[in-house]
Amino acid sequence: MQIEIDQSGKIENTEKHTYIAYSNNTHYCLKISSVEKRKLQKHFRSIGKPRKYVLFSFAAMIILLIERIKGKELIIIIDKEYSGKDSQLKDLLTHLSPRLKNQTLSIRSIGKKSNAHLL
Repeated sequence: MQIEIDQSGKIENTEKHTYIAYSNNTHYCLKISSVEKRKLQKHFRSIGKPRKYVLFSFAAMIILLIERIKGKELIIIIDKEYSGKDSQLKDLLTHLSPRLKNQTLSIRSIGKKSNAHLL
């Protein structure tokens, strides 16, 4: 099964909510509020890893989305959100969720016409 994942509202913009959605023949969307993003950002600063906040939070939300899809081989296409961070994001995803090691992960522009973008 192929799914497309898109983000609306950058994680690093702590003044607005962030939505991350997937779509194929089904769809699902997660929201993280600006308040929760500021709490996460504060936590990463407190442990001396402020630069890890954005990519880690993005990866965690992707994993939460994917965990809803049980027992299926997936082709996961993630919209390119953070240029130059593709391999870092893939490594983080497979480290945090061993299930993803056996899935096809691709990071590329999916465009505004993707159903994931519409959610």
